[in-house]
Amino acid sequence: MVKNFTCKTCSHTFAKSNPSIVHYTEEQSNKRPVKEETISNEEEERLKSERAHLQLQRELMEKLTCGVTKQNAIEDKICVGYPLLITRDRHGRLLPEIILELISYDAYVAEIQRSGGEKLDFYENMKFRSVTGADYNHWLPLYINADHFRKGQAIIQNSISVIHNGTANGSARYDFTPSMALSVLTTLMNKSAVRLFNGQMFESKQAIEAYCHFLRLLMHFIDMYRLLAGRSKRSVPDIGEFLIQMALSKKYKFNDIKTYVYEEYFARQIFWIQQNSTIQNLLDIKTTDLPQIFQAVKVSNHLLVFNLEMAETFIFPGVKEHLDRLHGHSPPIVVEKFQNRLRAIKAIDKYSIFIDAIQLTDTIKSPNDMIDLIKRSVHVSNKQGYTNIVSNG
Repeated sequence: MVKNFTCKTCSHTFAKSNPSIVHYTEEQSNKRPVKEETISNEEEERLKSERAHLQLQRELMEKLTCGVTKQNAIEDKICVGYPLLITRDRHGRLLPEIILELISYDAYVAEIQRSGGEKLDFYENMKFRSVTGADYNHWLPLYINADHFRKGQAIIQNSISVIHNGTANGSARYDFTPSMALSVLTTLMNKSAVRLFNGQMFESKQAIEAYCHFLRLLMHFIDMYRLLAGRSKRSVPDIGEFLIQMALSKKYKFNDIKTYVYEEYFARQIFWIQQNSTIQNLLDIKTTDLPQIFQAVKVSNHLLVFNLEMAETFIFPGVKEHLDRLHGHSPPIVVEKFQNRLRAIKAIDKYSIFIDAIQLTDTIKSPNDMIDLIKRSVHVSNKQGYTNIVSNG
């Protein structure tokens, strides 16, 4: 019956439908192909690079953000720096502790004003509380790039002057001098390394980044004032600070003076070996005494390796421009590798590994060679006036 049906209006029949029916496969074959959207390899790389750049900018803004005001140095053009807890030993030498967080100049000044002081005056018996709850009594700005330094130069120099002198009461004798920058920044770098190896500062990326920030600031002052011209070991009482300065010097190469540096280094260790070991006389030692001798000066040996590794890792042609592109930060992979190297340095526990690390294996090839080196160092120490050791033999 259906087959015989005819529509009186449109003449539709079973055999001849109206509208006509198109089979699915026929419909699909008649469709025009849709052109897929594609991008070139170059465009894909460009987009990938843009995403990486934006991610880096976000990370840098986060790293350069004031913990108090939440402003950052990139967008808000503020001057940021590290809070410091400054104390001094009985000889008046700086004993700084770096608080591993950033605050702005305005936040620091606000703390001083709340305590009743004046801008950039501080008293070392006063303490402020950081965002993370750490005590501090001073603050030192970072070097982020040349423009940031130029805008904050007066603040940076005043901060260094206050750290160096302990006050900023307006007297001309407390005015900033370039030598203050050299003294304060090498001390900060060296003391932070000491704290790292003593276990007083956790081995963190932030600690290494702080070290790099102070290094970059010191490099800029060296460029400005030719600070290392004419410097000698006599004017730098701490050998760790001396090694930092030699690494930065354009006049000297470490390999050219390494014999003299190591002679002085081992001579200075003799006094501390006497103090920290039970060995009666260092001129009568045997190879079985070497483990105890190494333990007596282990931290000092770690610091020597650290300073040498620092120079190799962070001081090279073009490093300043490299750091400036990242607003004073080293690439994360460099920091991570150096962090792992720090752990390895801290694990050095005997002379054979230490001698290899400081590249003295060409002259110290056996335990007996090490004994001879220590005995020679005793004679140098006596001559320098550090000790007065006489053989019992």
